[in-house]
Amino acid sequence: MEPPVISVVVPVRDGEATLPSLLDALAAQRGAPPFEVVVADDGSGDGADRIASGHPVVARVVAVGRPGGAPRGPGAARDAALAVATGTWIAFTDADCVPDPGWLAALAAAAAEGDAIVQGPIALPEGARPGPFDRVVARTGPNALHETANLAAPRSAVLAVGGFGSAGIRPRRGKELGEDVMLGTALRRAGLPLRWRPDARVVHPVERRGWSAAAAERRRSAAFCALVRRRPELRDDLLWRRWFLSRSTAELDLALVGAGLVARGIVVLARTGRRRGTVEPARRSPAVGRRTSRASAAASIAAGVAAATPYVRTLERRTRPWPRGRRPAIAGGLLAGDVVAAASLLAGSLRQRTPVL
Repeated sequence: MEPPVISVVVPVRDGEATLPSLLDALAAQRGAPPFEVVVADDGSGDGADRIASGHPVVARVVAVGRPGGAPRGPGAARDAALAVATGTWIAFTDADCVPDPGWLAALAAAAAEGDAIVQGPIALPEGARPGPFDRVVARTGPNALHETANLAAPRSAVLAVGGFGSAGIRPRRGKELGEDVMLGTALRRAGLPLRWRPDARVVHPVERRGWSAAAAERRRSAAFCALVRRRPELRDDLLWRRWFLSRSTAELDLALVGAGLVARGIVVLARTGRRRGTVEPARRSPAVGRRTSRASAAASIAAGVAAATPYVRTLERRTRPWPRGRRPAIAGGLLAGDVVAAASLLAGSLRQRTPVL
């Protein structure tokens, strides 16, 4: 039997519902070089380990942690798989993904061109229509996130930079994140170029959730401050205008400043109105002073409205695909999530002493 050219590394935690589809898709690969599949089970309590052990495409199953115990995290699981993988190249994907039949053949073609980090598209299931608060993982071109739902690199290079190690960020809530960003940037620092293969596609499911769960997830935004502190090059490769997580976060920041200006203008107008009705001749402001105060208040309100307009327009565009009757509630949920993210970024910026807004 020929030694594997590619080792497919799959971390799994309670993936009984999705793992069979992934393994069947790997077994159905066409035109692929010799490959092996290594599944790292991160303490699953639902039988995912038994599914992996019983599938003919799986070469090895590595146990990480205790069944049903606290998860070690996807980074530690992938490192455990890397320790026993024997392929020249490593292809990463997730237990809930489904690669196209030509996925490994496309990755092998990219590998033949020389050492590199290889990325391919991450697509939604055919016909999927995500809701306004659903979690979507999609990639249509190369990016600095280096999502390991679809990523390949030479095994020697991955081991040389220490694999995933303890590079991920562990928020107070939820699993670690950013371990793939840290690995990708480490490989880039080691001199590997980024190579895009549009024919190496995997499908990633949509995670259904409501507005409250989506807003709670945005608390994890603070982790980007830690990532940028550890990898300063992400300011140029990932952030918008070097200081903002995205254009929409910049618009929200501006809108919050605008809300403050509007509030200030309203307060000044209210105070001016009260002074007009107060009979205190010795302390009464001259009429010209009242007019100046009102003009200043009006200017503050106008500036605040102008500052908030870009975000309001963006929010309107985000709600446009949905029925008119649902749009106000959807806008409220999106606004709540954006405010949570803004607060988390501010807290993370102060804690890490690395501003990301």
